[in-house]
Amino acid sequence: MQITIDEKNYFATVDTLWLAMQGECNTRRVTVDYPEVQGAASYFLRAELPDMTIYDMQIVNNQVILSNAVTQFSGIVKLQWIAKDGTGGLIAKSQVIDAIIKDSIDGDASAIPTPEEMKTKYDEYMDSMKEIQQDVKSDADRIESSVKRAEELLQSMQGLTIGERVRLYVDAEAGSDTNNGKATTTAVQTIDRALILANAYQQAIICLKRGQTHVATDKSNEYGMGIQLYHRILRFEAYGTASNKPKIQNAIFAYNCNFEWKDIDLTGNNSVFTMYNTISSFEGCAFYWVESHNSFAQVRLCDIQREWVQYGGFSVISNAESLYHHIGGIQVNQGARVDYSGFGIGSYGNDGCSVLTIDAIPEKLQKTKNIAEGSIETKTVYVNAATGSDARDGTSQAKALLTMSRALQFTQYAKKAVIYLAAGTYPIPNKTLTLLGRDVRIYGNAAATTTIQGNFVCENGFLHLSKVTIDNTDSDTANTSTTAILAQYNGTVRISDCVVNANSKNAVGVSDISNICCSGTEFKGNAQYAVYVTGQGDAKIYSCTNSTTKGIYSGANSMVRITQSNESNFPYTNANNGMVFVNGQQVLPKTTAVTSNQATSSD
Repeated sequence: MQITIDEKNYFATVDTLWLAMQGECNTRRVTVDYPEVQGAASYFLRAELPDMTIYDMQIVNNQVILSNAVTQFSGIVKLQWIAKDGTGGLIAKSQVIDAIIKDSIDGDASAIPTPEEMKTKYDEYMDSMKEIQQDVKSDADRIESSVKRAEELLQSMQGLTIGERVRLYVDAEAGSDTNNGKATTTAVQTIDRALILANAYQQAIICLKRGQTHVATDKSNEYGMGIQLYHRILRFEAYGTASNKPKIQNAIFAYNCNFEWKDIDLTGNNSVFTMYNTISSFEGCAFYWVESHNSFAQVRLCDIQREWVQYGGFSVISNAESLYHHIGGIQVNQGARVDYSGFGIGSYGNDGCSVLTIDAIPEKLQKTKNIAEGSIETKTVYVNAATGSDARDGTSQAKALLTMSRALQFTQYAKKAVIYLAAGTYPIPNKTLTLLGRDVRIYGNAAATTTIQGNFVCENGFLHLSKVTIDNTDSDTANTSTTAILAQYNGTVRISDCVVNANSKNAVGVSDISNICCSGTEFKGNAQYAVYVTGQGDAKIYSCTNSTTKGIYSGANSMVRITQSNESNFPYTNANNGMVFVNGQQVLPKTTAVTSNQATSSD
């Protein structure tokens, strides 16, 4: 394709509408003939892809070579010639031109890096980080070389797509969490829901509407933590016409992530942004306080109101082209490094000698920091409804907490939460405990003596209940019109030596490719079904008893396996290809034995 830019009014004309074939890489060239613009330092060809991603490709020797990042999707591509001055400011542009990326004739998918390739990239990064930390202690010259390698690696990872990608829109005012989020007209309402939907994809772009405040409610508490991200590849960006950036309320914690943030206000509620072992880039964002632990960050055009605190790792902070020029201070510890330029800085510290010390962190932020630093591994707490106290730390039986509410608060940032309940009754806060992407194990004294009042929902996580009674019969302490224990959206539930006493709905529900295993458990009460399985769910029932009304239901391509349980106590039914096995034998759908005397013949 050749694009010619008129000298007088910068009007663009093309010789063809055909730009490239889908999936081509570094083979198509676009020739751009354009006049010299007074004050221009560089020229670009801006492309908006069919998925609304925008790339600025620098014109070199009147040519642009198209990478696979541009040709990965077929459809209409919008092109625009632009000229920028030395500060990156736009000083001239053409009208928008429509071009076409045609479908591949052979139907091949676009050139997308494999998860293995991405893992190799990440392993290379972590190796580089270890080298940097070693070099800092011994040889300053070697640091420069290691840092350069790390910077090059980050650049090579920018814009990579790993497997399937989705763009999800969040509209806090007009959206609904019952929507699929894949268009502005079907936006979800909350960040919480967008993150849940993103779990189904290896990479997600979460688009927050401008002019709105988006509150992460699921993880928020008195310490300010709002969003937790573990092992995620995400991009957050703004959309809409409002002038104000979308603001995220509550703090953010990230562990072992790879993500990008663009034009997002992260200052809500004086929040802390905490990163561990994370690769990140920020552009046009605003922060209150940032802590970076063994992480690699590239920060451009951002406003940091309080501090950037670096523990190990390396960060590049540059505001040379930005209207935002404020940073409260920089602290560098544990062999870390920060390169910064082009902005005012309140203070600078090195290896604990900062003007602003850790002791000066506000109390609220200090609490958040303490939680974050202990949030990666297993957190075990003890609870005693008779002798416990919520003023304790719950680290032993002698220091047991009093309530389930306090136990959940103490363990909410743990990768794995283990809660031991002494004999007693424990109401669930707000009647329902919803576990989103969490690993929670609750062990009671015995089902006859330990009762939990309320409902459980396990979504894309793991829940283990042992030696407790789940009581769903009292409307004051439980949502009696819903299933007592529900596993959905790739949730996994284990129930052992328990009693599930449900009211008017099912005792246990399984849906949306989830699974549940029940052993030594009694299902009772005025429930419809003991176990209700649908949506390609999987349920295993070992040595259990049942006194509910209907027993077992298997529907929508699901599977239920009943073993060593009294079949007469477990009536079963199915629909829509649901399967039921009893002691290894298929009973639903019923199979028909075929016997016949087949005639044989010979040539």
